[in-house]
Amino acid sequence: MKAEDNSDFGYNEELSNGMALSDFIPIECVACFVAKTKQLFHSKVYILINIDEEKDTNSYLWIPNIVSSDVDDLEKDGYNKVVKAFISQVITKHISRDKILLTEEEVQLSDIISKKTYERLETWERTSDHNSPFSHPLDRNKWMAFICSAFINEDDKKMNSGILEDWLREDKEWGTYLNNIIDKV
Repeated sequence: MKAEDNSDFGYNEELSNGMALSDFIPIECVACFVAKTKQLFHSKVYILINIDEEKDTNSYLWIPNIVSSDVDDLEKDGYNKVVKAFISQVITKHISRDKILLTEEEVQLSDIISKKTYERLETWERTSDHNSPFSHPLDRNKWMAFICSAFINEDDKKMNSGILEDWLREDKEWGTYLNNIIDKV
């Protein structure tokens, strides 16, 4: 990207280098872009890029994190606003789709975490009492099996309480009582 590009995002070399060092990833495979406008919450968009020269279908671009210096929680609408702007202003202009496979707009939780972790989460969700999902010892054991699997498979880096809450509310149709429960999670 050139400094004179008419984009709301600018590449930040210092943050990119910091991400590469802290996550032990080659600098060529990471980048951080900072939104220059208040409308995009002065967000920092971190991306990981993996290009598999042998099998192009294994190549991907992933946005593991978006954080804002203006607001503590972007929430879903703010996050989506930043992602859409980033895709239209950076991804489509500066990264060839011939080399990188982008994920679909609607990503399922099963696409984010490992199969084993997802199966354990599904088992807990399907069999627990939705009004009190941790009250029975078997429910707690199933929840802990999910947590342990997420930790072992490093799925905890890909998932947070917001993603879990959205999945429970939107995909599994848990009711308004979810707000009290998610705090306990």
